[in-house]
Amino acid sequence: MRIGLMLGGGGIVGIAWELGVMAGLEERAGFDPLAMEVIVGTSAGSVAGAQVALGTPLSELVARQQRPPRRTTTPAPPAPSRSAAGTTVIPEEIMRLLLSQTGSVEERVIAIGAAAADVPVALREEDYVDSFRTMLGSDQWPAGDLRLSTAECGSGRTVLWTKHDGIDLVRAVASSCAIPGYFPSVGFAGQRYIDGPRRDCHGPVAKEKQLDALVFIGPLGALPSGLRLNPEIDQMAAAGFPVVQVTGGDALAAVATELMDPGARVAAVNVGLDDGRAAADAFTALTS
Repeated sequence: MRIGLMLGGGGIVGIAWELGVMAGLEERAGFDPLAMEVIVGTSAGSVAGAQVALGTPLSELVARQQRPPRRTTTPAPPAPSRSAAGTTVIPEEIMRLLLSQTGSVEERVIAIGAAAADVPVALREEDYVDSFRTMLGSDQWPAGDLRLSTAECGSGRTVLWTKHDGIDLVRAVASSCAIPGYFPSVGFAGQRYIDGPRRDCHGPVAKEKQLDALVFIGPLGALPSGLRLNPEIDQMAAAGFPVVQVTGGDALAAVATELMDPGARVAAVNVGLDDGRAAADAFTALTS
């Protein structure tokens, strides 16, 4: 059976939670990310997707998330608050643009990229990119089909990086996670990239890869509707395409008051473990 794994955004909390979900599915249903036909990662999902695609055991990845936070080059987020946007690290003007539904996706990305270019950020681009090197442990793309989404500032187009595009893995992941107004945009081949609105890519990937089913893991319960990137998956499921979605519930919302808070990682990964275990029957039914 040809199954695609789709991993959504959600900041530091989302990375921890998604890894927990996958570990819970592994524990209860024998889930193996390396058995997926393709892995597509967006923002937080690009980190989690790259880590599992590189073959790092889920038990090890979960153990890392359960360790107390250590000093990092990542700017400290504001004190956790119950922001309607899930995070308070993004400047208000840019958050309005991110949540806006006015104009095409491409027009919105261009506007967000232009606004973010005028906002000073705490990290230099190369320091920011280098911060992902420790997380991943490799600049080299894995052997399997890993795809990482980002948004190109100049044209607004959605880009789905693969190992054939000439960009190293660390820079590709960094471009997918480059929160506008908080992290620097990431350059490659004369263009700049940010974690902005994207066109849905799940349907085209499913068609290209001739997938039989999809597994979507993303903390949508902790995100506002304007930042949720999987309406196409909902449409596919409504049309009868086999889909398992794990999107979090009240337990995740309780710990995800600030998605960029490293102090929430331990709680998030443990909630993810429970959510993955709870989704095990649905995954087993999908694959049986």
